[in-house]
Amino acid sequence: MVLYLDELILENFLVNLFLLQITFRTIKKRCTLKRQILAAFLGSLYVIVIIFPALRFLNNKITSVLVAFLMILICTNNKKFYLKGTLIYIGYSMVLAGTTFYFSIGNKGINNYIFKFNYKKLALSVMVIYLIIDRLVFYIKDRKLMHQYIYDVDVLIKEKK
Repeated sequence: MVLYLDELILENFLVNLFLLQITFRTIKKRCTLKRQILAAFLGSLYVIVIIFPALRFLNNKITSVLVAFLMILICTNNKKFYLKGTLIYIGYSMVLAGTTFYFSIGNKGINNYIFKFNYKKLALSVMVIYLIIDRLVFYIKDRKLMHQYIYDVDVLIKEKK
């Protein structure tokens, strides 16, 4: 089996970015896009642990939770959201993993001979579309809010004679 490391890291990056986005939406906390990208990239590098045999000792639940905690730590400075954000992130990860697993075993039936459909690409496409639309909506709302604070001011100067 051929594995492309760049493709694997990119897919993991997109999933991590999506999970961070919905996690911070849930806890109603803001995180800049730069911090989310940094955290998602560092989290996506954790997939290397699975590939290289010398790093397999890091492939355990404790390290996975620590990586998730580090990702939340990068995104927020508020200590009271560290645990809550980490638990929500892990919860969303489990829901997403369960959903993709359900679709992957559901794809093995009789329809597999008729339709050769890759649900992984569909899920990644939906995540990318969500991230783009979310950023566009945020940008439009921010611009709309900015325009509410712009006023026309008339300045009258009386001339003295």
